[in-house]
Order: sequence, then structure tokens, then C-alpha cells
Amino acid sequence: TVKYEYGYPNFEDSKEGIIEIKDNKIIFKEFAEDEVFFSIPLVQITNVTTDYKFMDTLTYWGIRLVDRNYLFITFRQEAKEYTVLFSTHGDSFVNEKLKQEILGVKDKLLLSSKNE
Repeated sequence: TVKYEYGYPNFEDSKEGIIEIKDNKIIFKEFAEDEVFFSIPLVQITNVTTDYKFMDTLTYWGIRLVDRNYLFITFRQEAKEYTVLFSTHGDSFVNEKLKQEILGVKDKLLLSSKNE
């Protein structure tokens, strides 16, 4: 289990809780109730050096939804940060325009997480 922070579509109304990742789904639980808040099927698009399935080694992550179909998850492990892009609809194809928008969001995410 890992502490998480999420916002939809940004961090203004963020909450904290715990998550599990299994069967390619991300399952959000509230701390107070330990019941499933919501779950999203995931397809990993971008590669990072850390396997996102081993979430117990990651101390922080934030998510940002892009275009309702793509999800950034930013992990912080020790001094390093990793941003992984997932698709929430089972399609790993990203066109060039969306890729540019995604890269812009990624930069903002990394900047905001470093400033915290």
C-alpha cells in the first residue's frame, strides 16, 4: 500500500489514501474506510526503470489525467522521480499532438512535485 494524492483534473481538490495495483488496474481506497473508491484499468505506455507494480518501494506519487484517456503517475523513490504514462482505455497509441501536450504536462508535474 502506498499513500497517494490525486486530483481530477488537477490537484486543487486532492485527496489522500492508499492504492493497490493488480491485474493492470489501479484501485484507490480512502484511508478512513478502506473501501474501494474507484479503479481504473491501465495500459503502460512509457517505460521507466522502476517497475510500477512494486508500489511498496515508492513513497510518493501524483496523478494527472490528460484528455480523459491518459494518466500520468509521478513516482518519487529516494532522490529520483519517475513519470509513467498510462492509457485508461486499453490503447497504447498516442498521436504526435497528444504526445506534445502530454510532454508539457509531464514537465509541469515534475516541476510541481519537486517544489513541494
